[in-house]
Amino acid sequence: MSESAEKMRVWIKVSNASQDHVVLFVLEPWGDQYEMAPGTIFDVVGEGAHGESFHIEWAEDSITVYGWAESVVAVYENGQELSGAPWPPLPSPE
Repeated sequence: MSESAEKMRVWIKVSNASQDHVVLFVLEPWGDQYEMAPGTIFDVVGEGAHGESFHIEWAEDSITVYGWAESVVAVYENGQELSGAPWPPLPSPE
């Protein structure tokens, strides 16, 4: 993304609404995985090119969130960043 390109920040909440089983949260394309106990809520914050956003897939035992081209994404639980640091930007599609 060029220095002059407009950036935007997207913030979503992802929750495990199950009452009885753990769900696997996967952040792609980085491949990071976190277990979500029943009732757990993650804040997922991404910053990148304007006009893009997250893609989310749900399955019975997993939730997968995809970042977008040139985005930097962080995952938080109760205000604590789970990764330790944001990931590097995704390459721009060519």
